[in-house]
Amino acid sequence: MIFEPPSYFSSEAREEFCQYLLGAPHKAFAASPAHGFGTSFGQRSTDLAAKRALESCKRFAPKDLPCSIVMLDDARPAN
Repeated sequence: MIFEPPSYFSSEAREEFCQYLLGAPHKAFAASPAHGFGTSFGQRSTDLAAKRALESCKRFAPKDLPCSIVMLDDARPAN
């Protein structure tokens, strides 16, 4: 199955997203529409992976455009 990154991703975020897809479980990729992003790999649970990816993303994203989980392990989260 091929996963496409969201269209608002910068080239750097697209590259990191490709690396994310190759990472070991449990993993998460978080992003903001303002091009901030964060990843987490090899965690003990999906909850911990999501938490760490969001924390990483929040360091780079503007406060008014919050981060959300784009991928969790190899699936898109339910909206």
